[in-house]
Amino acid sequence: MKNKQYILIIKIVDNTIILKLNNGNQTVDELKWDDANNNTSKELLKRIDKLLKNNKLTIGKLNKVKTDIDKKQKFTLTRIVQIIAETINYSLSQE
Repeated sequence: MKNKQYILIIKIVDNTIILKLNNGNQTVDELKWDDANNNTSKELLKRIDKLLKNNKLTIGKLNKVKTDIDKKQKFTLTRIVQIIAETINYSLSQE
């Protein structure tokens, strides 16, 4: 049986944050919300946890977290997303 390769993609398009859970190249689940209230710092980890729980996964089952951020996004929003992705990737590499 082939191992599952779960990849979490955090994408920002305009004011919309999109979390995509992929198994290889196939999208398993997706969660979107509008960041018009600039609440990403409060919501991102909660939403990642919700997406994983909906799919009966833990963060340790991820293989990688990728970001897809449009270059015209706000600096702070971009940094929050990048830091969270880098932190999760670092923790996954330590296992």
